[in-house]
Amino acid sequence: MKNNRPTRRISLLFARYYLAFTLVLIALFFGFYHLWDRLYVDLLHIPDPDALFQSREFRNGEYADIDTRRYLGPSGGFAVLDAQGQLLYVSTSRIPAIQTPDELLCVADFDAGDTVSAVPFEAQDGQQCWIVIRDLMLEDGLTQTEVMILDEDLRVLDGTSLIPGKTDYTQRELELLTNRWSSQYTLYRKSAQDSSGAPVTVLILLSSYSDADFQAAFDKAGRLWLLTIPLYCGVTLLFIVLLNRHFRRPLTRLGDAIRRLGAGRSVCCQENKIKY
Repeated sequence: MKNNRPTRRISLLFARYYLAFTLVLIALFFGFYHLWDRLYVDLLHIPDPDALFQSREFRNGEYADIDTRRYLGPSGGFAVLDAQGQLLYVSTSRIPAIQTPDELLCVADFDAGDTVSAVPFEAQDGQQCWIVIRDLMLEDGLTQTEVMILDEDLRVLDGTSLIPGKTDYTQRELELLTNRWSSQYTLYRKSAQDSSGAPVTVLILLSSYSDADFQAAFDKAGRLWLLTIPLYCGVTLLFIVLLNRHFRRPLTRLGDAIRRLGAGRSVCCQENKIKY
């Protein structure tokens, strides 16, 4: 049994190095994945309006001290309106002016998660009418679709208005409703409270992302993975050096012992004992 102990110790040492090498590679992979994910998010400047509403500055009514770039991206912004629709604060001039309560109702509700689109069509009498479609995501994952038809004067024809009780729309209201007022930004509204607990409406301006924007950010962030090639090579070389350092002397002695046995000479166990 004693003669098998060096062999078992060598096997155990091999297993430890293999396990350590595997764990290091796994740790490097997940570490680079985390860095890639952070870089991808930073390149896209993905907004986080919920964090803005939870910030200390917003709760205290210190709107001018809010880091808008951090929460809404470099092109984002927000405005705060009181219960009467009067402007209390605006962070950027890119936010469109809201003139009437109906215009405010036409701005997409941030918490609703709905999308509205409008498609023009020509009626039988030659008038250009509009089909306005709103897709609302329900809690069970299904989509509820609502349809409204407007004539050329933007009057509701089918009696089903997307805004209850509203029978006609202005061009500005239709642009806000369908977010056709801008090709670069999307405007949302959200109900909140100011520092005194009074109700306010917050307008949130966010940049619109295209497939090209996502692909460009993905390509830039993907370059980070090129660093894994020299890093993996370096880790592999390190483990090769460590293995050579720990196993070269014992294996050399083992080879000498085999040659001595092949030549018919005796091998002294004490002399060729493997040390660790």
